[in-house]
Amino acid sequence: MNAISHTQHSAQDLLLQLICEGDEKAFEQLYFLHKDRVYEIALVYTESPQLSEEILQDVFVQVWTKRLELPSIADFRSWLFIMARNRAFNVLRSVARAEAQLRVLLQQAPATADMADQQLLAADVDLQLREAMKLLTPAQLKAFELFKINGLSREETADAMGISPNTAKVHVMQAMRTIRAYLVGKNVLAPSSLCLAIFIS
Repeated sequence: MNAISHTQHSAQDLLLQLICEGDEKAFEQLYFLHKDRVYEIALVYTESPQLSEEILQDVFVQVWTKRLELPSIADFRSWLFIMARNRAFNVLRSVARAEAQLRVLLQQAPATADMADQQLLAADVDLQLREAMKLLTPAQLKAFELFKINGLSREETADAMGISPNTAKVHVMQAMRTIRAYLVGKNVLAPSSLCLAIFIS
């Protein structure tokens, strides 16, 4: 290993150690170092900018979630890119299953839907969403309400909460992951990574 590579490796090791200790600024630095490559990997597999952006955020949510393990990872760059690839595969499988389920539902659905049934379904979905939101931490709930319900930008959400924009993004993504899992478990949503984004956009 030459002197430059050794210096870069040491700097990244320091970042990983700081992130392990909960340093959000170090996490932001790591994010900006690797986000473009993670996005490119996701785009190669999904051919979808929207899915690739979500995969990018999911991967870094996982990095933060697994931060205590980071100093023990021998090759972080390879570990990160493998995680991005695996997440892309999982998303593609989820989308394929959701599309298959949608085709079945459309085949079974009557030609015209009853308005009263639609209103009951909407009310049930709203109730289940509110139940799911009870599972969030206070920070996740606040970020989710500001960003996804009140329509604030990421920067405005961060300012309102007194945190960095990337920390706000992590809170929102963790909240969406929890809500999505709850709604899928209640059969309110198909297990697609796109469904929740469409539902609450």
